[in-house]
Amino acid sequence: MTKQDLKKNINQKQKEVKNPSDFSLPKNWVETTLGEVVEIKYGKDHKKLEDGKIPCYGSGGFMRNVEKFLYDKPSVLIPRKGTISNLFFIEEPFWTVDTLFYTKINEDKILPKFLFYKLKNEKLESLNVGSAVPSLTTAVLNDFKINLPPLPQQKEIAEILSSFDDKIELLREQNQTLETLGQEIFKEWFGKYKVNGEQCGAREGALGYSVDKLEDLPDGWKVGKLGDIVDNIKVLLKKNDDLSNRTYIPIDEIPMKKFGLDSSKPIKEAISSLIAFEPNDILFGAMRCYFHRVNFSKIKGVTRSTVMVLRSRDDNLFEYALFLINQAKSVSYADQNSKGSTMPYAVWNNSFENMPIILPSKVQLDKFSELTPSFLNKIQKNINEIEILSKTRDTLLPKLMKGEVEVN
Repeated sequence: MTKQDLKKNINQKQKEVKNPSDFSLPKNWVETTLGEVVEIKYGKDHKKLEDGKIPCYGSGGFMRNVEKFLYDKPSVLIPRKGTISNLFFIEEPFWTVDTLFYTKINEDKILPKFLFYKLKNEKLESLNVGSAVPSLTTAVLNDFKINLPPLPQQKEIAEILSSFDDKIELLREQNQTLETLGQEIFKEWFGKYKVNGEQCGAREGALGYSVDKLEDLPDGWKVGKLGDIVDNIKVLLKKNDDLSNRTYIPIDEIPMKKFGLDSSKPIKEAISSLIAFEPNDILFGAMRCYFHRVNFSKIKGVTRSTVMVLRSRDDNLFEYALFLINQAKSVSYADQNSKGSTMPYAVWNNSFENMPIILPSKVQLDKFSELTPSFLNKIQKNINEIEILSKTRDTLLPKLMKGEVEVN
């Protein structure tokens, strides 16, 4: 494809993406191209770099910390390959690999944070020039047309949108703190006992008491297996079933190493291998379980067979089971007993269900069950607020970028 053909293709794609009203510029706005306001730079290989304190990013996000930076000013990172709409805004020194462009921004023309939101509003995936793997080129990006308000207005728009993101980040940090606190309480109460040398939920290398003999346990406690406290539930659904009151959460929408379910896909995408889940079920990512996907549900939903739906056998077992399954050693047990090499799956029957556990007394379980719901309820409340804030921000974003909403 010649350069002239490429420009023609870009212009045609932009016309397909934008509505006619987009071309009516508000007062004092100007039309320019991305190449007029930023210099798009290639990332570099990181493999020969020593470990350090500088974050290194790829198209999927953070990869590792390295010894030196590639750029040390505010920048918007744009995937060159992969999920090309997955943008990042970075204000600290960083390194990027060759699948991720970084930008040197002319701040006399465009503010870095405004650029980030501007590009978030554009459908960059429409500029894909790849076939099997979505891809962008510097030529495509440089010729991409954007409309800009004056710098003071850019600042106001960026501050409005940032206020939503700052609140969302604060709520996520609160959730992480709540999860950490819950885990510490679990380890303090239950993590000092071992079954046949394996500690239940304790830190690596932490001191524990062997309970190879039953008399080594406190009164009312006993040795058991995971299958004694939860069942693997398989309520199969079909795409023709009424799924209108359910939320579709396949395994790729289940977050890693955090409790709350904060992402989903349109229910129309729920097509095959569907399994129902209910409030107070525990979702365990069975496919490649080493990614550590352990979450609790407060909604009626549907997932796929790549996820185990575990349900506590008694109400006072739910919180204990959740925190127990979330322990790194529990996930490791499931991983070590997985089947398959290329795409390993955790297996429930005669495998994960047989994981040795300590089962505390009913009195102790009741106390834990009374204490931890406040953590989980607050986590869920924060998730609900994050959803509202995200939807409000996403509704405002295109209006602000078209100048349809006045800012003062």
